[in-house]
Amino acid sequence: MKWTLESNPLCYAFNRNMDDETIRIFQKALNDVQGDRQFIHKLLQKYGLLHS
Repeated sequence: MKWTLESNPLCYAFNRNMDDETIRIFQKALNDVQGDRQFIHKLLQKYGLLHS
């Protein structure tokens, strides 16, 4: 591989019997968190994962 344009390891896996509404709720929460840079920064800071 020459270039990695984007890497995004965040995902959920569900049992096929899971109802669509529950999956929709999880997906919305994941999308909201990914779009909030301040939240991500605070989370990385809380767990000591920020690189200097």
